[in-house]
Amino acid sequence: MYLMEKGQCQVYPFIRMLGKKWSYPLIYSFTPKKEYSFNTIARNCRFHVNRTLLSQTLKDLVAFSILRKKGFRYSLTEKGEKMQHHLKKIKDTMLGGKEADCSECVIKRFRFH
Repeated sequence: MYLMEKGQCQVYPFIRMLGKKWSYPLIYSFTPKKEYSFNTIARNCRFHVNRTLLSQTLKDLVAFSILRKKGFRYSLTEKGEKMQHHLKKIKDTMLGGKEADCSECVIKRFRFH
């Protein structure tokens, strides 16, 4: 868990969490206003995903209010939708408006869309 004491800056802990293997692709892959079960998320991964690691990543994203968990289903929060928008802007900026082969890209690890 990366959260610091209440009232302390959450930027550094969030950046550390975002750098973990599944955080960025999960945020990027969720469709806004749509809910996914844990099993759906695990099944839609293009690569083998360790279920314990996936579970911890989802817990971290919930702790940072990027995802919400309702029962056994996960969805983006408003904050998560904003974060997803910024992550897509980062990708666009890095590509410089050019097309790229993203077939092996970290953000293509899940196929929710």
